[in-house]
Amino acid sequence: MNKVCLVCRVSLGTNGTNGTNGTNGTNGTIVTPVKFCATDNSTFPEYGLLIGGELFAVYWGTTPASPHKAQAFLTKLVAGNYMSTGGNNCLFSVPAP
Repeated sequence: MNKVCLVCRVSLGTNGTNGTNGTNGTNGTIVTPVKFCATDNSTFPEYGLLIGGELFAVYWGTTPASPHKAQAFLTKLVAGNYMSTGGNNCLFSVPAP
């Protein structure tokens, strides 16, 4: 049977020297939540994500990978007219760039 030391005495060595600082990283992408319908005060109003100037939303439906079973997935919204399904079925548009 292996024994486990619950309180072990260890000795620590001396600290090493600090290394040099690395290079600065690049700025991240800004992600902004967008409420699709300003007047939607339902329990679950629908939001999209504006990422790098493109609008994404969770979509419910079939995909080529799952043609016979609906599922939720994140997708880019192209220019067009849409209707929310979060409670008040409001209409909103995504303008062309």
